[in-house]
Parts: sequence; C-alpha cells; structure tokens
Amino acid sequence: PPGPTPLPIIGNILDITPKELWLTAFRWARTYGPVTHIRIFNQSLIFLNTPKAVFDLLDKRGSIYSDKPHLIMAGELCGCENMAAFTPYGDRARRQRKLMQKAFGPAVIPRYHDLMQMESRPFLSRLVSSPLQFQDHIRRYAGGLTLLVVYGHQVKSNDDPFLNLAEECVGILANRIASGGGIWPVDIFLALKDLPMWFPGASFKRNAAVWKAKMEEFVDRPYEFVKNEIVSSSSLPSLKTNSLTEKRDRPSLFHAATYDHDIRWTANSMYSASIDTTITTLSKLI
Repeated sequence: PPGPTPLPIIGNILDITPKELWLTAFRWARTYGPVTHIRIFNQSLIFLNTPKAVFDLLDKRGSIYSDKPHLIMAGELCGCENMAAFTPYGDRARRQRKLMQKAFGPAVIPRYHDLMQMESRPFLSRLVSSPLQFQDHIRRYAGGLTLLVVYGHQVKSNDDPFLNLAEECVGILANRIASGGGIWPVDIFLALKDLPMWFPGASFKRNAAVWKAKMEEFVDRPYEFVKNEIVSSSSLPSLKTNSLTEKRDRPSLFHAATYDHDIRWTANSMYSASIDTTITTLSKLI
C-alpha cells in the first residue's frame, strides 16, 4: 500500500508523532487514500482510513488479517497482552469475542435499556442545569454508562473512585503505552527487554512496571466488586454479573481459572474500547 517515503534503516520513525497520531494519519489518508503503509525499522504499520477498507480486510477477510503483532512493551512489560486489542488470533481471542457477542449482541441490547435510562435522565438534567460544563457531563455520562453496563456499578459523583481509576487507565493506554502507534524501541531491539531497571536509558521499564500495576488494578478491583455484589444479592445486570452468575449456576460448563481470566480482561477491554468513542460522538453531537 502507498505511504510516506521511508528513510534507510529507520523507516518512517521521524514521521510518527508521540501524541495525537490520528491527526497525522488523517493527513496521510487525504494523500494516500483508504490504506496507508509506514515502516518503523523492520515493523510495518497499516492504517485503514475508510469503513469500506476496514470491512473488506477485517470482516470479509478476517481469517487472514485478524491477528495482531506481538508487542513487547505494550503486551509483556505493560501487561496489556490479555486485552482484546492485543490478543493474538487463537483460542483466547475467540473466547473473548464470544463473551462480547453474548454480552452486546443485537438481541441482548434491550436488556440494558433500563440501565441506559438510569444514566441518560440525570445526564440530560445536568446538561440543562449547567450547559457550559457539557464536557464534564459527557465525561461522567460516558464513563458512568459504561461502568454500569459492563460492571453494574452506578457512578454517583464526578469523584467516583472507579470512574477516576478507569479514566486514568484509559489515559495511560491511549496517551502513554499506545502513543506513536504503540511501537517502542524494545519492540524493534528485543535485547532492550533484558536491561536492568536501574540501567541508564531503561526508564521505559520503570514506567512499564508502574503502568502494568495500574492496568491490573483496573482489571481486578471491578471484578471483586461485582463478586461481592452478587454475594450480597444487590448486583445490577451487567456483562460481568451475567457472566459470573452463569458460571455459578452452570459450573460444569466452564473451566474456572480460564473463564475468570477471560471475564476480567474482556470487560476491561470493552470499557477501554468504548469510553473514548462515546465521548467523541456525544461531543460532536452537542
């Protein structure tokens, strides 16, 4: 596919911006068309710039193009290798996709209508009361709705601990771990992975340890919250509630450790994938 001319050895690394890469990709799309190719050292990056290109490659020919590259920094060091966006094509990816389809397939969406109304009515009321703060209202609505549908947790204030944790983790993922296309020097020069943390130039490993701990906290804390809510019989319907209840009621159908692991990371992936999209869509609308 066409793309900006790469330099010898380093490829297009100088064309990559550390933040807001989508703006650069948008300019490339206007120049090169629906598919853009760039090269970072020996790694290729493909940008799909139109819905048709996405559908043709990832849907019609999904068996060929559904796999993901193995990224040392994002996957191993930062702990994102179990998120749907980084999971290589295989059994785990198929299990995650099955959980997503079971939770948010077209036939299931009506189950969440009451939850949507529970969040939408207060959102509209806040929007009418203080319209100039619409960005804060959208942030709380998008995060609160997603937490409610995925975890059954109702956000009661802008300082909700789960909402703040979720926003922090999504910010780390989007603006730190995956900034600049998600390719780090350690993904190109694999020996860097073995550097001790104290070594000069190994700050990426120190950062990764902090980010990994935070990502794992966001995976585990909501999961434990839902389990406690189920035990106390006060849980709301949600992806996690429904999945854990099904596991409890039909234990013979599930391998406990594998199913727990899949639920944790699938729910986390769905929150991370939906929050920015919801905020962007509502901001454009308003």
